[in-house]
Amino acid sequence: MPVFELGYRAYEGQLISPRLRWWAIMRTGIQLAWRSKILRRVQYLAWVPLLYMIPLFFGIGLMMDPAYKGARHPLLGMVRELFGPRLVNAVQENPEAFRTTIWLMAFAFLAGTIQPIITGVVVTIIAPPLISNDVRTKAFLVYFSKPISRWEYVLGKLGTIVFFAFTTTLFPAIALYVLSIAFSPSFGTLFDTLSVLPKITLGYLALTVPSALVALFISSLTTQARFASVGWIVTIVFGHAAFQVLSNTFELRESTFPFLLSLFESVHTLQLGILGVRDVASQVPGMLIPEHIMDLCAPDPRYSPWTAFVVLAGISALCVVGIFKRISAPMKI
Repeated sequence: MPVFELGYRAYEGQLISPRLRWWAIMRTGIQLAWRSKILRRVQYLAWVPLLYMIPLFFGIGLMMDPAYKGARHPLLGMVRELFGPRLVNAVQENPEAFRTTIWLMAFAFLAGTIQPIITGVVVTIIAPPLISNDVRTKAFLVYFSKPISRWEYVLGKLGTIVFFAFTTTLFPAIALYVLSIAFSPSFGTLFDTLSVLPKITLGYLALTVPSALVALFISSLTTQARFASVGWIVTIVFGHAAFQVLSNTFELRESTFPFLLSLFESVHTLQLGILGVRDVASQVPGMLIPEHIMDLCAPDPRYSPWTAFVVLAGISALCVVGIFKRISAPMKI
Protein backbone atom coordinates (compact mmCIF):
# COMPACT_ATOMS: atom_id res chain seq x y z
CA MET A 1 0.00 0.00 0.00
CA PRO A 2 2.30 2.82 -1.13
CA VAL A 3 1.38 6.36 -0.16
CA PHE A 4 1.50 7.35 -3.81
CA GLU A 5 -0.54 10.52 -3.40
CA LEU A 6 2.44 12.23 -1.74
CA GLY A 7 4.95 11.34 -4.46
CA TYR A 8 5.91 13.35 -7.51
CA ARG A 9 5.09 10.48 -9.84
CA ALA A 10 1.54 9.53 -10.79
CA TYR A 11 0.44 6.06 -9.77
CA GLU A 12 -0.01 3.92 -12.87
CA GLY A 13 -1.52 0.86 -11.25
CA GLN A 14 -5.16 -0.16 -11.28
CA LEU A 15 -7.32 1.55 -8.69
CA ILE A 16 -10.49 0.17 -7.19
CA SER A 17 -13.52 2.01 -5.94
CA PRO A 18 -13.15 3.44 -2.41
CA ARG A 19 -16.32 1.55 -1.51
CA LEU A 20 -14.53 -1.74 -2.21
CA ARG A 21 -11.59 -1.30 0.15
CA TRP A 22 -13.05 -4.03 2.35
CA TRP A 23 -13.03 -6.34 -0.68
CA ALA A 24 -9.26 -5.92 -1.08
CA ILE A 25 -8.76 -6.91 2.58
CA MET A 26 -11.11 -9.86 2.19
CA ARG A 27 -9.44 -11.04 -1.03
CA THR A 28 -6.00 -10.91 0.55
CA GLY A 29 -7.26 -12.81 3.59
CA ILE A 30 -8.75 -15.52 1.35
CA GLN A 31 -5.50 -15.90 -0.59
CA LEU A 32 -3.44 -16.21 2.60
CA ALA A 33 -5.87 -18.63 4.25
CA TRP A 34 -5.99 -20.89 1.19
CA ARG A 35 -2.29 -21.68 1.66
CA SER A 36 -3.25 -23.91 4.59
CA LYS A 37 -3.32 -27.58 3.59
CA ILE A 38 -5.61 -28.41 6.50
CA LEU A 39 -8.13 -25.81 5.36
CA ARG A 40 -8.13 -27.17 1.81
CA ARG A 41 -8.74 -30.70 3.07
CA VAL A 42 -11.57 -29.53 5.32
CA GLN A 43 -13.12 -27.74 2.34
CA TYR A 44 -13.15 -30.98 0.39
CA LEU A 45 -14.51 -32.87 3.40
CA ALA A 46 -17.41 -30.42 3.64
CA TRP A 47 -18.87 -31.77 0.41
CA VAL A 48 -18.93 -35.36 1.71
CA PRO A 49 -22.44 -34.96 3.27
CA LEU A 50 -23.78 -34.61 -0.26
CA LEU A 51 -22.93 -38.26 -0.84
CA TYR A 52 -25.56 -39.39 1.67
CA MET A 53 -27.96 -36.48 1.14
CA ILE A 54 -28.20 -36.86 -2.66
CA PRO A 55 -29.96 -40.27 -2.42
CA LEU A 56 -32.40 -38.75 0.07
CA PHE A 57 -33.26 -35.88 -2.27
CA PHE A 58 -33.54 -38.29 -5.23
CA GLY A 59 -35.92 -40.42 -3.17
CA ILE A 60 -37.96 -37.31 -2.36
CA GLY A 61 -38.07 -36.50 -6.07
CA LEU A 62 -39.37 -39.97 -6.85
CA MET A 63 -41.94 -39.66 -4.08
CA MET A 64 -43.19 -36.43 -5.68
CA ASP A 65 -43.42 -38.02 -9.13
CA PRO A 66 -46.93 -39.41 -9.88
CA ALA A 67 -45.38 -41.98 -12.21
CA TYR A 68 -43.80 -43.76 -9.21
CA LYS A 69 -46.97 -43.89 -7.11
CA GLY A 70 -47.22 -47.39 -5.66
CA ALA A 71 -43.96 -48.46 -7.31
CA ARG A 72 -41.21 -50.37 -5.50
CA HIS A 73 -37.87 -48.63 -5.59
CA PRO A 74 -34.90 -48.75 -3.16
CA LEU A 75 -34.84 -44.96 -2.75
CA LEU A 76 -38.59 -44.88 -2.23
CA GLY A 77 -38.21 -47.55 0.42
CA MET A 78 -35.58 -45.44 2.19
CA VAL A 79 -37.86 -42.39 2.16
CA ARG A 80 -40.79 -44.48 3.37
CA GLU A 81 -38.75 -45.77 6.31
CA LEU A 82 -37.56 -42.27 7.16
CA PHE A 83 -40.80 -40.29 6.91
CA GLY A 84 -43.27 -43.07 7.67
CA PRO A 85 -45.81 -44.71 5.31
CA ARG A 86 -48.72 -42.41 6.23
CA LEU A 87 -46.83 -39.25 5.35
CA VAL A 88 -45.42 -40.75 2.13
CA ASN A 89 -48.90 -41.84 1.00
CA ALA A 90 -50.31 -38.37 1.74
CA VAL A 91 -47.47 -36.74 -0.21
CA GLN A 92 -48.01 -38.99 -3.22
CA GLU A 93 -51.71 -38.10 -3.24
CA ASN A 94 -51.03 -34.35 -3.34
CA PRO A 95 -47.30 -33.65 -3.95
CA GLU A 96 -47.71 -29.94 -4.73
CA ALA A 97 -49.04 -29.17 -1.24
CA PHE A 98 -46.19 -30.97 0.53
CA ARG A 99 -43.14 -29.97 -1.53
CA THR A 100 -42.06 -26.92 0.48
CA THR A 101 -42.36 -28.73 3.81
CA ILE A 102 -40.50 -31.83 2.63
CA TRP A 103 -37.67 -29.77 1.16
CA LEU A 104 -37.37 -27.74 4.38
CA MET A 105 -37.23 -30.96 6.39
CA ALA A 106 -34.45 -32.30 4.19
CA PHE A 107 -32.37 -29.13 4.63
CA ALA A 108 -33.03 -29.21 8.38
CA PHE A 109 -31.44 -32.68 8.41
CA LEU A 110 -28.45 -31.30 6.50
CA ALA A 111 -28.03 -28.25 8.77
CA GLY A 112 -28.18 -30.34 11.92
CA THR A 113 -25.62 -33.02 11.04
CA ILE A 114 -21.93 -32.51 10.28
CA GLN A 115 -22.09 -29.00 8.82
CA PRO A 116 -21.94 -27.07 12.14
CA ILE A 117 -18.93 -29.13 13.19
CA ILE A 118 -17.12 -28.44 9.92
CA THR A 119 -17.95 -24.75 10.23
CA GLY A 120 -16.44 -24.72 13.72
CA VAL A 121 -13.26 -26.32 12.37
CA VAL A 122 -13.05 -23.79 9.52
CA VAL A 123 -13.46 -20.87 11.93
CA THR A 124 -10.78 -22.38 14.19
CA ILE A 125 -8.33 -22.47 11.28
CA ILE A 126 -9.06 -19.06 9.75
CA ALA A 127 -10.17 -16.63 12.46
CA PRO A 128 -7.42 -16.72 15.18
CA PRO A 129 -4.58 -15.16 13.14
CA LEU A 130 -6.70 -12.57 11.30
CA ILE A 131 -6.45 -9.81 13.92
CA SER A 132 -3.88 -11.21 16.38
CA ASN A 133 -1.18 -11.28 13.69
CA ASP A 134 -1.96 -7.66 12.76
CA VAL A 135 -1.57 -6.66 16.40
CA ARG A 136 1.66 -8.64 16.76
CA THR A 137 3.29 -7.40 13.54
CA LYS A 138 1.98 -3.82 13.85
CA ALA A 139 0.22 -4.20 10.50
CA PHE A 140 -2.19 -1.48 11.63
CA LEU A 141 0.44 1.04 10.60
CA VAL A 142 0.06 -0.23 7.04
CA TYR A 143 -3.73 -0.62 7.04
CA PHE A 144 -4.63 2.67 8.63
CA SER A 145 -1.97 4.75 6.89
CA LYS A 146 -4.52 4.72 4.08
CA PRO A 147 -8.06 6.10 4.38
CA ILE A 148 -9.44 2.77 5.63
CA SER A 149 -12.13 2.91 8.27
CA ARG A 150 -12.53 0.43 11.08
CA TRP A 151 -15.76 -0.78 9.48
CA GLU A 152 -13.94 -1.63 6.26
CA TYR A 153 -11.20 -3.42 8.16
CA VAL A 154 -13.63 -5.51 10.23
CA LEU A 155 -15.85 -6.20 7.20
CA GLY A 156 -12.86 -7.46 5.23
CA LYS A 157 -11.81 -9.81 8.04
CA LEU A 158 -15.39 -10.96 8.58
CA GLY A 159 -15.86 -11.54 4.85
CA THR A 160 -12.85 -13.88 4.81
CA ILE A 161 -14.44 -16.15 7.41
CA VAL A 162 -17.92 -15.95 5.89
CA PHE A 163 -16.59 -16.91 2.44
CA PHE A 164 -14.94 -20.11 3.63
CA ALA A 165 -17.84 -20.92 5.95
CA PHE A 166 -20.26 -20.59 3.03
CA THR A 167 -18.14 -22.89 0.90
CA THR A 168 -18.66 -25.57 3.56
CA THR A 169 -22.36 -24.93 4.27
CA LEU A 170 -24.39 -22.73 1.93
CA PHE A 171 -22.72 -23.64 -1.36
CA PRO A 172 -23.11 -27.42 -0.86
CA ALA A 173 -26.74 -26.83 0.16
CA ILE A 174 -27.41 -24.78 -3.00
CA ALA A 175 -25.68 -27.43 -5.12
CA LEU A 176 -27.91 -30.05 -3.50
CA TYR A 177 -30.99 -27.93 -4.20
CA VAL A 178 -30.02 -27.47 -7.87
CA LEU A 179 -29.43 -31.21 -8.29
CA SER A 180 -32.76 -32.04 -6.69
CA ILE A 181 -34.57 -29.59 -8.97
CA ALA A 182 -32.72 -30.90 -12.04
CA PHE A 183 -33.92 -34.45 -11.35
CA SER A 184 -37.43 -33.46 -10.25
CA PRO A 185 -40.36 -34.64 -12.37
CA SER A 186 -41.46 -31.12 -13.43
CA PHE A 187 -40.53 -27.45 -13.26
CA GLY A 188 -43.41 -27.02 -10.85
CA THR A 189 -41.02 -28.22 -8.16
CA LEU A 190 -38.91 -25.09 -8.69
CA PHE A 191 -41.83 -22.73 -8.21
CA ASP A 192 -43.18 -24.68 -5.22
CA THR A 193 -39.82 -24.73 -3.41
CA LEU A 194 -38.35 -21.37 -4.44
CA SER A 195 -39.10 -19.96 -1.00
CA VAL A 196 -36.66 -22.48 0.48
CA LEU A 197 -33.57 -20.67 -0.88
CA PRO A 198 -33.88 -17.43 1.15
CA LYS A 199 -34.61 -19.47 4.27
CA ILE A 200 -31.53 -21.65 4.00
CA THR A 201 -29.43 -18.56 3.19
CA LEU A 202 -30.66 -16.79 6.33
CA GLY A 203 -30.14 -20.00 8.30
CA TYR A 204 -26.49 -20.26 7.30
CA LEU A 205 -25.97 -16.55 7.95
CA ALA A 206 -27.28 -17.18 11.45
CA LEU A 207 -24.67 -19.92 11.81
CA THR A 208 -21.73 -18.04 10.30
CA VAL A 209 -21.90 -14.39 11.36
CA PRO A 210 -22.17 -14.78 15.17
CA SER A 211 -19.52 -17.50 15.16
CA ALA A 212 -17.16 -15.38 13.07
CA LEU A 213 -17.62 -12.27 15.23
CA VAL A 214 -17.00 -14.19 18.46
CA ALA A 215 -13.85 -15.74 16.96
CA LEU A 216 -12.62 -12.35 15.69
CA PHE A 217 -13.15 -10.77 19.10
CA ILE A 218 -11.14 -13.54 20.76
CA SER A 219 -8.45 -13.04 18.10
CA SER A 220 -8.28 -9.31 18.93
CA LEU A 221 -7.59 -10.04 22.61
CA THR A 222 -4.16 -11.58 22.07
CA THR A 223 -1.09 -11.23 19.89
CA GLN A 224 -0.64 -15.01 19.59
CA ALA A 225 -2.88 -16.92 17.18
CA ARG A 226 -2.49 -20.16 19.11
CA PHE A 227 -3.94 -18.54 22.23
CA ALA A 228 -6.88 -17.27 20.18
CA SER A 229 -7.44 -20.79 18.84
CA VAL A 230 -7.49 -22.22 22.36
CA GLY A 231 -9.86 -19.46 23.50
CA TRP A 232 -12.29 -20.17 20.66
CA ILE A 233 -12.24 -23.93 21.26
CA VAL A 234 -12.74 -23.50 25.01
CA THR A 235 -15.67 -21.12 24.43
CA ILE A 236 -17.44 -23.58 22.13
CA VAL A 237 -16.66 -26.86 23.90
CA PHE A 238 -17.14 -25.76 27.50
CA GLY A 239 -20.23 -23.72 26.66
CA HIS A 240 -21.88 -26.71 25.03
CA ALA A 241 -20.75 -28.99 27.87
CA ALA A 242 -22.34 -26.63 30.39
CA PHE A 243 -25.55 -26.68 28.37
CA GLN A 244 -25.62 -30.49 28.33
CA VAL A 245 -25.03 -30.75 32.07
CA LEU A 246 -27.58 -28.11 33.09
CA SER A 247 -30.26 -29.22 30.63
CA ASN A 248 -30.04 -32.78 32.00
CA THR A 249 -30.24 -31.64 35.61
CA PHE A 250 -33.61 -32.52 37.07
CA GLU A 251 -34.22 -29.11 38.65
CA LEU A 252 -33.35 -27.27 35.41
CA ARG A 253 -34.85 -29.73 32.94
CA GLU A 254 -37.76 -27.43 32.13
CA SER A 255 -35.74 -24.22 32.28
CA THR A 256 -35.08 -22.21 29.14
CA PHE A 257 -31.80 -20.47 29.94
CA PRO A 258 -29.23 -23.34 29.70
CA PHE A 259 -29.27 -23.35 25.87
CA LEU A 260 -28.05 -19.73 25.94
CA LEU A 261 -24.72 -20.94 27.35
CA SER A 262 -24.02 -22.89 24.17
CA LEU A 263 -23.30 -20.91 21.01
CA PHE A 264 -23.87 -24.06 18.98
CA GLU A 265 -27.29 -24.76 20.52
CA SER A 266 -28.40 -21.12 20.23
CA VAL A 267 -27.42 -21.00 16.57
CA HIS A 268 -29.07 -24.35 15.86
CA THR A 269 -32.29 -23.20 17.55
CA LEU A 270 -32.32 -20.04 15.46
CA GLN A 271 -31.60 -22.00 12.27
CA LEU A 272 -34.52 -24.35 12.81
CA GLY A 273 -36.72 -21.39 13.69
CA ILE A 274 -35.82 -19.70 10.40
CA LEU A 275 -36.60 -22.84 8.41
CA GLY A 276 -39.93 -23.02 10.24
CA VAL A 277 -40.79 -26.63 9.44
CA ARG A 278 -43.41 -26.82 12.18
CA ASP A 279 -45.15 -23.62 11.07
CA VAL A 280 -45.20 -24.61 7.40
CA ALA A 281 -46.40 -28.13 8.20
CA SER A 282 -49.28 -26.81 10.32
CA GLN A 283 -50.64 -24.97 7.27
CA VAL A 284 -50.88 -28.14 5.16
CA PRO A 285 -54.00 -30.28 5.76
CA GLY A 286 -53.14 -33.89 6.48
CA MET A 287 -49.45 -33.17 7.18
CA LEU A 288 -48.77 -35.74 9.90
CA ILE A 289 -45.04 -35.74 10.61
CA PRO A 290 -43.78 -38.44 13.02
CA GLU A 291 -42.63 -36.99 16.32
CA HIS A 292 -39.08 -38.34 16.01
CA ILE A 293 -38.75 -36.57 12.66
CA MET A 294 -40.17 -33.32 14.03
CA ASP A 295 -37.65 -33.41 16.88
CA LEU A 296 -34.86 -33.22 14.29
CA CYS A 297 -36.50 -30.57 12.09
CA ALA A 298 -37.92 -28.15 14.66
CA PRO A 299 -36.42 -26.45 17.72
CA ASP A 300 -37.06 -27.82 21.17
CA PRO A 301 -40.36 -26.38 22.47
CA ARG A 302 -38.52 -25.20 25.59
CA TYR A 303 -36.22 -22.96 23.55
CA SER A 304 -37.51 -19.95 21.64
CA PRO A 305 -35.88 -18.99 18.30
CA TRP A 306 -36.69 -15.35 19.09
CA THR A 307 -34.78 -15.59 22.36
CA ALA A 308 -31.86 -17.15 20.51
CA PHE A 309 -31.99 -14.33 17.93
CA VAL A 310 -31.94 -11.62 20.61
CA VAL A 311 -29.06 -13.29 22.46
CA LEU A 312 -26.99 -13.87 19.31
CA ALA A 313 -27.65 -10.32 18.11
CA GLY A 314 -26.54 -8.98 21.50
CA ILE A 315 -23.41 -11.14 21.51
CA SER A 316 -22.58 -10.05 17.95
CA ALA A 317 -23.04 -6.36 18.84
CA LEU A 318 -20.81 -6.68 21.91
CA CYS A 319 -18.15 -8.45 19.84
CA VAL A 320 -18.22 -5.68 17.22
CA VAL A 321 -17.78 -3.01 19.92
CA GLY A 322 -14.97 -5.02 21.50
CA ILE A 323 -13.20 -5.50 18.17
CA PHE A 324 -13.44 -1.77 17.40
CA LYS A 325 -11.87 -0.88 20.75
CA ARG A 326 -9.09 -3.42 20.36
CA ILE A 327 -8.08 -2.36 16.85
CA SER A 328 -8.17 1.30 17.89
CA ALA A 329 -6.00 0.82 20.99
CA PRO A 330 -2.64 0.27 19.18
CA MET A 331 -3.12 3.53 17.25
CA LYS A 332 -3.54 5.68 20.37
CA ILE A 333 -0.40 7.42 21.56
